[in-house]
Amino acid sequence: RIVHQMAGDPDIAAHCGVAEFRVDQGPEFAAFISPGMLPGHAVAVTGSGLCLAVNAVQPEACGAGIPGIVLTRALLNMPDLSSAIQFLNDAPRRGGFHLSLAQRGGSVLLGIETTADAVSVQHAKAPAVHTNHLIHEPLQDVAQHITPSSRWRLEHGNAALEHNDDIDPLSVLTGLRNDAPTDVP
Repeated sequence: RIVHQMAGDPDIAAHCGVAEFRVDQGPEFAAFISPGMLPGHAVAVTGSGLCLAVNAVQPEACGAGIPGIVLTRALLNMPDLSSAIQFLNDAPRRGGFHLSLAQRGGSVLLGIETTADAVSVQHAKAPAVHTNHLIHEPLQDVAQHITPSSRWRLEHGNAALEHNDDIDPLSVLTGLRNDAPTDVP
């Protein structure tokens, strides 16, 4: 299961939603939408069963490629996981992001981190938390901006998972939202 918590400007919450798209080329898809963003920037599922959730990350070196928001929209045209991974490896990337990526009917859940220079793909073998910074071992030393909120949510999410093998993922997200200290944005 992929669960995702949206954090953002509360002033736009009333203007967000989930929309279904039927496009001339590529599979139909449903995606969370918010003002000024392309579908696929947060959570989406395609008619071919590809499901993704996106976390923005902020590496200091951006590169000169395609922005992550455009790449994640383009992923919605991919028929399967292997095509999506190949696309990410081949595309010139600008900035970085983390994807939780799965295929309906499959048993594989991937955590993928990207920067302008690298793509790290890991198979999720147990419940895990990811926030808005690079954590995969090959990318941990990449210079990046980590907000206090992202660091706090990762630490506390991992602590919740550490003490309970059968925890409900939604309770972890609710706890991260409700228990955040007031000085963490």
